Amino acid sequence: PVANSCLNCHVSNGETHPKEDTEGFKLIKPVPDLCFSCHEKATIMKEVVHPPLKEGDCLSCHDVHSSKNEHLINSKPPGLCFSCHNDLQNKVDTVATPHGALKEGKACLNCHSPHASSEKKVLLQSQPDLCLSCHNKPIIVDNRTIPDMKKLISGSKYLHGAIDNNGCSVCHDPHGSNNRLM
Repeated sequence: PVANSCLNCHVSNGETHPKEDTEGFKLIKPVPDLCFSCHEKATIMKEVVHPPLKEGDCLSCHDVHSSKNEHLINSKPPGLCFSCHNDLQNKVDTVATPHGALKEGKACLNCHSPHASSEKKVLLQSQPDLCLSCHNKPIIVDNRTIPDMKKLISGSKYLHGAIDNNGCSVCHDPHGSNNRLM
C-alpha cells in the first residue's frame, strides 16, 4: 500500500508532513479494521486465534510501512515469536535437545499458524499428522537416526494409546527437552 499512496491508509489532518514530533496524517480507520480493509478477515479467523490478532494488535508482529522480511513482519521467526514467548526462548536456549524444527525453515511457523487455526495451539494441522509430516523419513541427528515414524506407525497393528488418543506431545516435548529423545 505504501508504494501506491499514503492515502490508502491515511488522511491529512492539516499539519505539515514530515514535521518533527507532529503527525501530519491520521488513519482512515483504526487498526485492525484498517488492516481488514485489504486483508480478508474471514480467511484468517478460525476457532483458535493467535492472541495479538484476537486483540487487534497486528502491529505487534507487522511493520506496515516496510520490512526486510516477508509479509512485512518485524523480524524473522523464531526471534519474532520469542519477543512474546520468551519462556519458550529460555527453554529452547537451555535444554539439551531443542526440537530441530525450530532451527530450520520457517522455525515456529513450521508447526504453528501466525494468525489462526482450527487446531489447539494454532497448529497447522492435527497431531500426530503434523509431527508425521516431517517424521515421515529417517532423520539423522548427532550420529543417531530417528526412524521413519510414519512408516513405523502405519505399519503397526497396534498403536501406543497415547499416540492414538492424544498425539505425540503427551510423551514428547515439541519445543525441546533435556532427554535426547525429547
